[in-house]
Amino acid sequence: MSSRVQRIREVCRHSFPGGRKDDLHGRFFPSSVTVSAEDGLAWCRLGKVGTHAWSALFLLLRGVNPTQIQGIIERLETHSVLKEYYGRKPVEKLKILEENPRIFKFLVVRHPFERLVSAYRDKLERSTRFNEKYRGERLKMVEEKESGRETPSFAEFINYILKTEVWKMDKHWAPYSEVCKPC
Repeated sequence: MSSRVQRIREVCRHSFPGGRKDDLHGRFFPSSVTVSAEDGLAWCRLGKVGTHAWSALFLLLRGVNPTQIQGIIERLETHSVLKEYYGRKPVEKLKILEENPRIFKFLVVRHPFERLVSAYRDKLERSTRFNEKYRGERLKMVEEKESGRETPSFAEFINYILKTEVWKMDKHWAPYSEVCKPC
C-alpha cells in the first residue's frame, strides 16, 4: 500500500512541480465521492471498475439487507439507492473531508484498456433503457455517417476519445484523474 501512495505522490509531484493541487470543484468531483464519515470512509466512484459491488458494500454499512441489495443490483438501481443513503451536496462532502483528515480516502481502478472495452460494450454496443442517453453520443462517433450505422466500431470509439477534450468526456471513460482528482 505504501508503494502505491508513494507512486501517486511521485506522479502528482511530476505533474504539478509547483506543488499545485487539483481544483476540487470539477465536473465529476466531489459529486463522484461517497462519504461515510461515521465509518471513516470516502470512496471515489469510477465508472466501469466495480461500482455496483462497492456500492453494495456501502449499503451493507447502512444495514440494508443482502437480499434487498441483490434485487437492487439486478434492477440496476444501485447508484440511485446509494444516493438515498449517502446523498450529500458536493460542498458538504468537501467540508467533511477537510474537517476529518483521518477519513480513509480510496478509489478502485482497473487497467485503462479493460475499462474502455467495458465502457464500449456496456454503454455503446448494447442498447438498454439505461444507456439510451448515449444514442446521440454514439451517432457522433460513427465516422461513416452515410453507412446508416448507429453504433460505432471500437476503433471509432477510441478515435472519438482521442479527439475529445478531457473535460467533455463521459465519466465512464474519462481519465481517473479527471473524475477523482487524486493530486
